[in-house]
Amino acid sequence: MANVLWYDSTINTNALSGMFNQLYSKEAINIVRKKNGLAYSILGKKEAGSNPYEKATWERLNTISGYQIEFRDRGKLLAGLATVADGSAEVATNTPDYVGNRYGAMLFDLTHYVENLAVPRSEMDRIKGNEAKTVSWIQDQFTDVMLTIEKEIGTQINSANAPARTQLGGWPWAASDGVTSGETAFSEYGNIDRSQSSNIDFRGQVVSSSTFDLNKLSQLRNLIIVAGGTPDVAIAAATVYNIAEAALTPYTIIDSYSDLMEFGSLYFRFRGMNFMLDKYAPASTLGVLDSSSWVFYLNESDFVAQGLTPRLDLVAAYGMQFNMWIGFLCKNPQYNGKLVNITN
Repeated sequence: MANVLWYDSTINTNALSGMFNQLYSKEAINIVRKKNGLAYSILGKKEAGSNPYEKATWERLNTISGYQIEFRDRGKLLAGLATVADGSAEVATNTPDYVGNRYGAMLFDLTHYVENLAVPRSEMDRIKGNEAKTVSWIQDQFTDVMLTIEKEIGTQINSANAPARTQLGGWPWAASDGVTSGETAFSEYGNIDRSQSSNIDFRGQVVSSSTFDLNKLSQLRNLIIVAGGTPDVAIAAATVYNIAEAALTPYTIIDSYSDLMEFGSLYFRFRGMNFMLDKYAPASTLGVLDSSSWVFYLNESDFVAQGLTPRLDLVAAYGMQFNMWIGFLCKNPQYNGKLVNITN
């Protein structure tokens, strides 16, 4: 690697930013995915044919060039389909069929994240001209940044936030119905007001119960299936996960599951759903979700536009800026739900 990262004793900032971008394209999603149950379920396995020298591709990771995304979700169906007899019935007057809420357009901004890293001049002077030490330094810096991103994404996708330019949306907001007691603040999702009766088909499924039991879980699961979803993942923090595990273990066959071999936390399977322990999940809540209705979006812009640059506003330091636009979005909120207010 001689003369790649250093021009004599001067850091090659183009090569430096290139290495950060290469690490980001290959490793960033995997670091986030391993630590978060829903992210792991959404992204799935790395797609076959992913080139180790190019960006890694995942089942439900989409890269886009813009900063907004729109989904069109199905609501009501046409109501006028009918049989007709021969003759006079065919020439009878008719009222054309129109259903105004057959589709809903959900518009979302991607969330913009920036991190400005300051590097003391002395830190770079200690590795000046040494390629091996510089590569190790890059890996250390990248790991620190990515673990910070993992914590932020894990926290936010489990939060009661609506997606916006300045905050990453969470599944508790999307999976809400917007009308149940305690859920009314979550009524709007992607510009659709789910509190309106005409938009009932865009609501998540909510069951409130202080006691977790098989009947309540089956009720929620069946509501999701009737709405068109296929629940395959259940997310919970430690207290609710322990309650669910104790209640469902007698009905569960304990075995290894190849699709979850790389997941970095605990899980068990019940009725086709992976119950996953997620330290960032909200308290007293079990999310029962259809992972196929969720998508990660990532803007194609470089993670690092340029490498270390001298900072004249600092006494003796370089600066490096990390930049990303991401979206964690649900295409079909009605395919998801949650058990809320669980205490035992």
